[in-house]
Amino acid sequence: MAAAINWNLVSEVEYLRGELLSRTKHEYLGGVLYAMAGASNGHHWIATSMTAALTLGLRVRPCQAFNSDTKIRLRFSSQVRFNHPDASVICRANPSTDSFQDEPVVVIEVLSPSTRWLDDGENGKPTSRSHLSKSIEWSRRLMPG
Repeated sequence: MAAAINWNLVSEVEYLRGELLSRTKHEYLGGVLYAMAGASNGHHWIATSMTAALTLGLRVRPCQAFNSDTKIRLRFSSQVRFNHPDASVICRANPSTDSFQDEPVVVIEVLSPSTRWLDDGENGKPTSRSHLSKSIEWSRRLMPG
C-alpha cells in the first residue's frame, strides 16, 4: 500500500502575508507554494516586450499593463490560485493596499518547456494560460492599428 502524501497547505492569508516578507516570489496553487525560478534572457526580453507593447497600446484607455511582479488571483470552483503571469492587463484594479489583482482582462505567459506542466495545469485544471486565447482577442481590441 502506498503511503499518503501529507501536504501542509498554506491559507491565502498566510501566503499573502509571507510574500510581503519573502525575497523569493511564489505561485500559490490551492494551498501549495511553488518557488518561482529565474528565467532566460530570451524569456525576459519577450515578457518585457509584451508589457511595453501593451503599455503603449493602452495609453488612451482606462486600463494598465502589469509585469510579472503583479500577482493575479484566479478563483476556480475547486481552488484558488495566485499566479505571476509575464504580463497582464487590468481595467478594474483592486485597491492600492492589495498586493494582487482579481480581474485581469489579459493574461500572458511566455511558455517554457521546463514549466509547461504548471502553465498547462496539472491534470488539465485551468490556469492563467487558459486565458491566453482571450488575451489574443483582447490584445487585438486594445492595440492601435
